[in-house]
Amino acid sequence: MTLLPLSPQSAERAGQIRRQLRKQRQDIGVADSLVAGICLSNSGILLTRNREHFERVPDLSLANLS
Repeated sequence: MTLLPLSPQSAERAGQIRRQLRKQRQDIGVADSLVAGICLSNSGILLTRNREHFERVPDLSLANLS
């Protein structure tokens, strides 16, 4: 497993995600937006038990964490 830091690029991506989802009234919160931004800016696959939030993020690759 690789741990990725919050970079300026991933923070910008998180802001885009947050704005887009808030416009659609599908907000997932700041923390989850940051996680999604980090994952997308690094072309990663997110391992999560919280599919309900992260399925709202376009183009985000998800894998179940059991």
